[in-house]
Amino acid sequence: MLTETMTPSEITNEIKTDWKKVINSLERLFREYNHARKKNHISKKENFEKAYEIKTARKNNWIIIFTKSLSENFKAIDSVTICALIYYFDSTGIRVFRLMTEDGFSLDDLSVYNERFFSQYKERMNLVLTNPLDIVKHFFLNNWHFDSKEIKKDDKVLTISTCKEGYLIGELQNSENWNVSKTFISKRLIGTDQAIIENDLNKILQNDVNE
Repeated sequence: MLTETMTPSEITNEIKTDWKKVINSLERLFREYNHARKKNHISKKENFEKAYEIKTARKNNWIIIFTKSLSENFKAIDSVTICALIYYFDSTGIRVFRLMTEDGFSLDDLSVYNERFFSQYKERMNLVLTNPLDIVKHFFLNNWHFDSKEIKKDDKVLTISTCKEGYLIGELQNSENWNVSKTFISKRLIGTDQAIIENDLNKILQNDVNE
């Protein structure tokens, strides 16, 4: 079980170990997701985001989000994107780790989101939600796709990511190569510099689509 007293290495190893068990639940969750699409009359071309909560035998809490892949119509489990989140609460509040990819999961790089990030998101998006889990799910249900790039500054590696509702500014930290998101900027607040960043990241996305 994830705890506040664990080192980054211990946390990464715990997530890797528990994920092997979570994988066994994906087929069942996909059947539920498929049923929900049919029930709501969602076409094969439409996105449809849905979150499922899991508690494993190791007493870890996960949120699994399904949506249609950007690159193809919905058909089977290989045509969905899965955003896997594992979280726990420490002395400052909720802490979330994200695994996400369209082609398979890499546990070598984890994205980390702390209480301060979600408080910022809530404030800058004018949300009336109070439950931390509701805020977490709201963010990822609306921002499950990210485009990112790294910027080296002095002895740090900063990350800038764009998503549907805004931008995430983060930093690569520790030997585990965690990408810790520190700041959320709503697109309603962007200025010239952020607009240039969005344009650059959109070009990267377009190149990937063309390839």
